[in-house]
Amino acid sequence: MADPKAENTLREALSTLEDLESRWSAARDYLKIDASRERHAVLGELVADPNLWDDQDNAREVTTEPGAFPTTSNSSMNCARPSTTVSSCRLLSRGAERG
Repeated sequence: MADPKAENTLREALSTLEDLESRWSAARDYLKIDASRERHAVLGELVADPNLWDDQDNAREVTTEPGAFPTTSNSSMNCARPSTTVSSCRLLSRGAERG
């Protein structure tokens, strides 16, 4: 028989992770992270175009838009996906319940 204290701790951890996943999803929607990632990719292509400055007005518009230049430490672009953690913990908890 499994340890009831360990099972309770596991249930609480899963509940906490599910709550965090829900909050992450809400924050990602509010901050429009997915749309920002897409726009960031488009801007990266535009900035890399060697003919960018042929149209001065367009070039100025592109390069002054936030996110036009790729960075290595853009936290909204490099966030981990908590859903992976929750899924992994669910699988582990099923194994623990059987063991």
